[in-house]
Amino acid sequence: MRVRRELLLLTLAAGCSGRIGAPYAQPVAGLEDVAVTEYRAHVSGGLSDDVLIDLPDGTGAALIEVSGARGQFRLAQFVTPSGADLVESGGFMTRDARETPGLVDWLYPNSPSLTVEPGGHRLRFTALEGATPLDEDATVRVYTRPAPAQPMGAVKLDVRVAAGEIDGAEALVDDLVSRIGALYAQAGIAVADYTFGEVPIASESVALGPDVFPVVEQAFAGARPGAVHVLIVRGLADGQGDVAGYSLGLPGPIDPTRPSAAVLVAAGAFAGSGAIDRAAMAVTCAHEIGHHLGLYHTSERDGHAHDPIADTPECDGSDGCADESNVMFWTGGSARSLLTDGQSFVLRRHPLCADGTP
Repeated sequence: MRVRRELLLLTLAAGCSGRIGAPYAQPVAGLEDVAVTEYRAHVSGGLSDDVLIDLPDGTGAALIEVSGARGQFRLAQFVTPSGADLVESGGFMTRDARETPGLVDWLYPNSPSLTVEPGGHRLRFTALEGATPLDEDATVRVYTRPAPAQPMGAVKLDVRVAAGEIDGAEALVDDLVSRIGALYAQAGIAVADYTFGEVPIASESVALGPDVFPVVEQAFAGARPGAVHVLIVRGLADGQGDVAGYSLGLPGPIDPTRPSAAVLVAAGAFAGSGAIDRAAMAVTCAHEIGHHLGLYHTSERDGHAHDPIADTPECDGSDGCADESNVMFWTGGSARSLLTDGQSFVLRRHPLCADGTP
């Protein structure tokens, strides 16, 4: 495995996208076989007008991103050229997308049961601020790529650690990346390379919510495009208590300047008697990276909500859940070690998972 170091610059990496209003795809720098098309949309009374997006023949997957001034966006309709509305009942899951104000991403398809139908798709979405419907303009970016043509895929990781908070941070990250690579190898995905750096973070415990976005922005200022960004801090809290990890996007964006372009992991959650449980921490890292690349929990805590992937076992809320050994099971622990073929299907379609071996 190749390890690269990079200078941590306090400047933002420039994003790359197509020109607003141009109804044709533009290549995305640093991402082979990925193109982006931008469309305008207007929201009135909390509901957008119809946005007709074209998925050309040969499209294997699309990452759909909506950005605006402040709205919390939800996908209302996604109608195929043949007239099927795929949202939820049609198999295209978009709930709990963890959108930040003014930004959300959806990965299509996010289940092997769906096949991209070439042609014009009609998209509508809602925009709320709290419970208040909004009137605003938005941009819809559609990142497209062919279906994987190689038996293996590869991801790059940019790992940042809160400076001075974790002893032996570089050795810890090296071990974590090796373990993450072993977990993802079963899904046909290799860790192509990773970068390591330490960044100053004012608070020992980072609070999820609006204040987390400036922390992420500073930590990954100048970070390379085309990589999954992982921020390791001492502690992480969601307002109800401490949490071990969290992905700011489900799925996450590919543009490194987006506020949700990172997953966060709390090292303190794995330091029971002082020594960090690296096996359990690596699984949590892999779990959160899975969210960033488009995977939902196999089962939620209530035992009623499940992912849309047919070959992942489901838990009904009783003891001894059939999916508790899956990396994407909702609770923590190093016993989670499996990924299915269906989950590999989804992971391989996110634009940050490149085709081919490293």
